[in-house]
Amino acid sequence: MASMKYDLPLLAYKTRFSLWQEKTAAELWLKLESICMSKDLTSKMHIKMKLFSHKLQESGSVLNHISVFKEIVADLVSMEVQFDDEDLGFLLLCSLPSSYANFRDTILLSRDELTLAEVYEALQNREKMKGSCCSGDREKWISVMQEEMQSLEKNGTWELVHLPKQKKPVRCKWIFKRKEALQCASTDEDVEYMSRVPYSSAVDSLMYAMVCSRPDLSHAMSLVSRYMANPGKEHWKTIQWIFRYFRGTADACLKFSRTDKGLVGYVDSDFAADLDKRRSLTGYVFTIGSCAVSWKATLQPVVAQSTTEAEYMAIVEACKESVWLKGLFAELCGVDSCINLFCDSQSAICLIKDQMFHERIKHIDIKYHYVRDVVAQGKLKVCKISTHDNPADMMTKPVSVAKFEICSSLVGIVV
Repeated sequence: MASMKYDLPLLAYKTRFSLWQEKTAAELWLKLESICMSKDLTSKMHIKMKLFSHKLQESGSVLNHISVFKEIVADLVSMEVQFDDEDLGFLLLCSLPSSYANFRDTILLSRDELTLAEVYEALQNREKMKGSCCSGDREKWISVMQEEMQSLEKNGTWELVHLPKQKKPVRCKWIFKRKEALQCASTDEDVEYMSRVPYSSAVDSLMYAMVCSRPDLSHAMSLVSRYMANPGKEHWKTIQWIFRYFRGTADACLKFSRTDKGLVGYVDSDFAADLDKRRSLTGYVFTIGSCAVSWKATLQPVVAQSTTEAEYMAIVEACKESVWLKGLFAELCGVDSCINLFCDSQSAICLIKDQMFHERIKHIDIKYHYVRDVVAQGKLKVCKISTHDNPADMMTKPVSVAKFEICSSLVGIVV
């Protein structure tokens, strides 16, 4: 105590007088702390600077960071410094490092109002979840989840929206809408607008042209025809763009000529192309003398669990069409030869040739193994072709202008 009182002359006279009456070091320290925590402007500025400069390092402890932040807030309350609770929540979020960017977005976009207690709770829950992932495969799981989220964001599968009225949020307070609901008419204004639009008539007119002589419209028509029951403004804009393309290529036609070439088929699929029901798209085209005579682009009836399965089901649909065309071609020309069906999936071709039963295909329905019987009878031969040379590619997915022109020329479309 003597050593502490020896230093008291360095303090101001009023401070020395207040401290001289204390008998123990603890009492002296508490008294000195209460004096230094006075409500003057200097002390208030010091506490505010401490609040604004409080930052969490990348490798720092979040729980310690929260504890220090709470002490600073308690000092502000004791000094009667007024701070809005929402502003304190923002300051705590701003004190986090750049690696917490996704966490900040989740907090801010998932609610209309913010409180400091909610930020505390969210940070503590995050640390609990982080601590639970302590197994040896933790990094692998994190990498897989990040890749999955990036894939969903890239494909536009989900979109973050505001919480609808009279709806309870899930724990993480992320509310999702299906892609279909975002494009279809959902408001009374959109429904009234689409009621004045001849959407069904326009689709029927374009469908007639596609079925008769324009296989290049197959993919576009397979998309817009899915929303006949409840189309939206975006669907009507797509119809307008199709009409513009149709007007610019009004002279395009299929050119038939004498040829010795027989019936040839091309097939392709796009895995999980439908963002609403996650079904794959089948597309095939059959040509005689490099000119299309039969084509189709449609969604598969069931959800495929892999790209191989999607290609396999597409080949089966093309196989059934080839059997009918083979009989028609034999009746007209008197030629009953094996039809070559080209596919760009080597795994699907191997699945057709492999007659063994194994775990990966046991869930595939029996009707899809019909192609194996047709191939075994010598009526059909499935061959490998490069994706760049497959004209059915334009019927299952959007392609570049150069690729679209090549595919159109391969099926006999001339301008």
